[in-house]
Amino acid sequence: MERKAVTYACEGHDPLIVEYLNAAPNFLALLPVGDQTLIFVNVISASGAKYESGSYVWWTKGADATLHDVTEGLDAAPVLTCSEQVDTP
Repeated sequence: MERKAVTYACEGHDPLIVEYLNAAPNFLALLPVGDQTLIFVNVISASGAKYESGSYVWWTKGADATLHDVTEGLDAAPVLTCSEQVDTP
């Protein structure tokens, strides 16, 4: 199993640390939402990597990521809009 922690800079939010667990055929993301950490499961996506947990969707495309709450509607703005922080020497 491969574990990888990724830090994201999110608009109007403290940095977000997401832990990805890759154990084929299962791909998970542990993501803090509110005061709890939710387990997101990878689902089929036309582009990028899409993870779902209850009413939440975490979608990454390259270095960009968004968190959606589908209870707000399919066309609602993301709850969070983030970009992966890259350490530069």
